[in-house]
Amino acid sequence: MKVHAGRRVAFDCAAAETHWQKFRGIMLRKKFKPLLFDFGREATRPNAIHSLFCPPFWAVWMDERKRVIEVRRVKPWLGWIEPRKPARYLIETADRRGVRAGETLRW
Repeated sequence: MKVHAGRRVAFDCAAAETHWQKFRGIMLRKKFKPLLFDFGREATRPNAIHSLFCPPFWAVWMDERKRVIEVRRVKPWLGWIEPRKPARYLIETADRRGVRAGETLRW
């Protein structure tokens, strides 16, 4: 799935669709393709993530309109990480590709 930011392709993502894919995320992977999560609704605490057994990565949280609300560098072995504002979508990626808060992504 290609995720676009403006006129450029920002991420070539895999979608985390099953409960197992969402649970595993990027755990225990040294190299990984950006992974897109749809949590089904906007929230903070219910849409929290962790970085246990994960390499360092960027978390790109988006609201229901696919507008980027937060981009955060996530280090390994942190506890639960909540978006600062309610988010529906998340991309876990090794490289943020210059995506910034306020941009609207599309796929």
